[in-house]
Amino acid sequence: MLRAWPFFAMQADMLEMVVAKADATLARYYSRRLTTPGQQADAEALFARLGSLADHLLELTQTPELLANARQVRDSITVRDTYLDPLHLLQVELLARRRAGNDSEPVSQALKVTMAGIASGLRNTG
Repeated sequence: MLRAWPFFAMQADMLEMVVAKADATLARYYSRRLTTPGQQADAEALFARLGSLADHLLELTQTPELLANARQVRDSITVRDTYLDPLHLLQVELLARRRAGNDSEPVSQALKVTMAGIASGLRNTG
């Protein structure tokens, strides 16, 4: 179907890009820092499903890595993540401070800046 049906191939390509953009390591950091143990267990189940989906996509496409046939998209995601990762780490720290009761203006303003920066950076890269 992947080779003979353009619609299916397009859907598989889009799914591969979405999975490649997902960063389970970063999501785990958010989860461990900002959620309850029960919520963390739910998140781990989702991370396992994401890993399984990635494995199935690699099997379907018969490639060694996600986006192996779309190097420009993969490189674009890598460059984007280089700039976004520090914003994510800062955002987690600011959210933790806010939840701990520090709702000062500098914390709120910095949190808004991280949200705007991450939202801007997450626009479609491919």
